[in-house]
Amino acid sequence: MALAVAVLHVALVLLDKWGGEAAHEHHENGGALGLALLGARLLLFAWFTKEISDLQAGAGLQLQAFLRRFQVAASAYLLAYPALLLVVQAFAPYLRHPLLQVGLLAAQTACALWLAGLFLSKGRYYELSDMSSSVLPGSGGRAAAADPPPVAGQGSSLRRRG
Repeated sequence: MALAVAVLHVALVLLDKWGGEAAHEHHENGGALGLALLGARLLLFAWFTKEISDLQAGAGLQLQAFLRRFQVAASAYLLAYPALLLVVQAFAPYLRHPLLQVGLLAAQTACALWLAGLFLSKGRYYELSDMSSSVLPGSGGRAAAADPPPVAGQGSSLRRRG
């Protein structure tokens, strides 16, 4: 996979250098390079969709529910560039790049916050992962349930003073 990414990167750089600077382009992602970037992002989305579907097929019901929410948030992140690229075509060429950059910043920030909420809040992912269990004895977590609580009077160094 790393080799494929390296080859794609080299191909995009060569395409950019080969195209040179054109007077009719208002930013570096126009023309053939922009189409190649759009194609690469759509391929990444297709690959992600295939892999998440394969993961959902072998998962339990609770994990499937989480994966559906993750798929929606991650798909919004991956499709932000192609969607905004289509939307900014309605504007004048000199406005497209600034609108695309501001729109990407807003969309990717919103998606990053959404994904952070999925993974860092005490929701479905928290319940399914080991984050909800504690290694401390007596905490009631899954790890603590494996160790029996200490029996009073056996090896306890704390004594009651009278």
